[in-house]
Amino acid sequence: MITKDQLADDILKLSAEKLLFMFEYFSKLKNTKLNFIGADEVSKNVEHRSEIIIYGTDITLRVQNFYRKQDCIHFLENLYTDVTDKRIFDFFNELCNLTCGKLKEVLVEQGIVAALSLPIDINTSPRKILVSQEVLPYFKYGKVEDENGQPLLKFKLSVEIHQLDPFKDFDVNFKKEDDDDDVEFF
Repeated sequence: MITKDQLADDILKLSAEKLLFMFEYFSKLKNTKLNFIGADEVSKNVEHRSEIIIYGTDITLRVQNFYRKQDCIHFLENLYTDVTDKRIFDFFNELCNLTCGKLKEVLVEQGIVAALSLPIDINTSPRKILVSQEVLPYFKYGKVEDENGQPLLKFKLSVEIHQLDPFKDFDVNFKKEDDDDDVEFF
């Protein structure tokens, strides 16, 4: 039987992989790298943070993106003729949204009931989320870098597993046939 520690670690790794895939897909960049970093590194020198939460009786999963305009302007100029603060905000909120949509799909297809919050910019739209006092969250921190090692995005992932029983048959390697080929934009 899988332990909460193993399950949390597996779900956080899956979340990071989905984030990297969606980042490459959405930014049209290739050869990006995913590196896990310390918690203190994530919030250094960042201007904005966006967040989406997947929540349900069995799990709460948060995906937060941290970014600076100067780190992302060069690749966003390939996507937009005019890179404004709003476009940057929209890009990273949509990245959060698409990443969490893919994660929610994996959870739901394996019988885990989950809902999705709206994306927000945490700096301008703070919100209070009730956190269970009985369940400690697990964290993973990382960054996405270009092929030259320049940071493009930092992220913080956290998961709270409220009940382990529904996950007894959960497969983090679960993949639909069209998983990485079919991305729906809303």
